[in-house]
Amino acid sequence: MPDPSELMTRLGLANPVIQAPMAGAGTPALASAASRAGSLGSLGAALMPPDAIRQAIQETRRATDRLFSINLLLVAPPLIDPARIERMRARLRPHFERLGIDPAGIPPPSPPPFGFADQLEVVVEERVPVFSFAFGIPGAAAIARLKAAGTFVIGAATSVTEARQLAAAGVDAVVAQGLEAGGHRATFAHSFDDGMIPLPSLVGEIVGAIDLPVIASGGLSDARQIARIMDLGAQAVQIGTLFLACAETAIPGAYRSRVLKGGETVITRAYTGRPARALRTAFTDDLDGDAEIPDFPVQAMLTAPLREAAAERGDAFSEYLPMLAGTGVGHGTAGPAADVLDRLTGRR
Repeated sequence: MPDPSELMTRLGLANPVIQAPMAGAGTPALASAASRAGSLGSLGAALMPPDAIRQAIQETRRATDRLFSINLLLVAPPLIDPARIERMRARLRPHFERLGIDPAGIPPPSPPPFGFADQLEVVVEERVPVFSFAFGIPGAAAIARLKAAGTFVIGAATSVTEARQLAAAGVDAVVAQGLEAGGHRATFAHSFDDGMIPLPSLVGEIVGAIDLPVIASGGLSDARQIARIMDLGAQAVQIGTLFLACAETAIPGAYRSRVLKGGETVITRAYTGRPARALRTAFTDDLDGDAEIPDFPVQAMLTAPLREAAAERGDAFSEYLPMLAGTGVGHGTAGPAADVLDRLTGRR
């Protein structure tokens, strides 16, 4: 491993690995395990109501005395277009029928009863050590409140343009999300296509453009790759896919099996309406390119019955699980998170 960076020293890290948040898959157990092993454990709380976020923060604190991060997504209130929703429901009908689901019994999508501001209030009140975000930039007042609470603030960028905007907003570090990264694209200042930049190029460009620590994210799966990307100026790396199959995550068995096996990944809107890198399936093949896919998170609401039913039925229906994963898929482990970190840091 390279010598400790300024960022590693600031966050008290024994290694330059940040375990990626992974909303819906990550758990307090995973975040605390990663932190105890010398990394920065992260919990993706974007799908959680405020009370659940508070409980998760407190649970993580009980499990580790080291720093950890909470991550949220800046999601605008969804546009509910009844006509478009009905067209997509009709498009999904064969998939519902395959799983024995009656589309008529599915309630129409509706916004959640909480938003980013409600979730962020808990983060501030709990004085979380590290806070990361994506899909945009919180207001200056929000960032100021976080910093006043002693929180280290990290934003995600897919281009130099976005990195500069984050730096101007007052963040403490920037995650450079390369095109290889699994999960949703963090793009917010331009088209998604303009944010599809290979990680080495993106890191080099952002390091040269801002005077803040840069965290590299996307497709990294071993110690040599980490060393190479840090040679380009990154002070740490953020890794999610390798942790997906770990014992501490909360994903269905079929998803875990596919992640361990590996396979082709694609950028798809099929599951949630927002471009995300995931394992290619018959479902992504069927829906990708369909102009009727509603925006995020309406599509996620429409496909929720499919993934809920598939999670109970096993491998035969795994195509309906949003198996978000980066290009490093297939290199993880079903063991504890500490095993992944041992391999990434050259200890095994």
